[in-house]
Amino acid sequence: MKNVFRKAGLLICMSALLVACGSSPNSRFYVLNSDTTFVDGQTIETQSATVIGVGPIVFPSYLDRPQMVTRVETNQVDIDEFNRWAEPLDKNFTNVLVQNISYLRPDDRFITFPTASRQQIDYRLTMRVDRFDVDASGKATLVVDWRISEVADRTIKAEGRSTYTQQAVSADPADKVAALNETLNELSREIALFVIPALD
Repeated sequence: MKNVFRKAGLLICMSALLVACGSSPNSRFYVLNSDTTFVDGQTIETQSATVIGVGPIVFPSYLDRPQMVTRVETNQVDIDEFNRWAEPLDKNFTNVLVQNISYLRPDDRFITFPTASRQQIDYRLTMRVDRFDVDASGKATLVVDWRISEVADRTIKAEGRSTYTQQAVSADPADKVAALNETLNELSREIALFVIPALD
């Protein structure tokens, strides 16, 4: 009789686990995208083409994961198991930045560094991202230190620290990603329209 009750108990537990697994929400995957409006917007025309290597762009360890991160408090973050990045965030971020500044400066050439290309690079653009997340109120924040150096003599031509914020229109994860995307677009505008022209 004890064995019967034990088997019945096991069956109930297994059934509960199956129901719980079956009711779990499906994961959703997101990517950052380049701003195609840059193609028809304000651009910089240059006298001669400049080749700029972009990278490395270093991300903080707390973002080195596929799950999206929400900053709950100053020293606390929430890891979302069901809303994830479709590719490594640092790679996605770098690719979009390169695409954006290429749209804004069509006469120059931007390549991801390091690269297998043997083309001569005139400048290097490196970055350290300190923050790229959304808080509990839906405000996206990007904080980044950037530096442009001349490759020939390794001199620093420009450097700075930039902070951008954008409020998500709703608590939906897709809107949070869109807000993060806009902070990256703002960084792209600053680098392409104000920082790089100062090198000429």
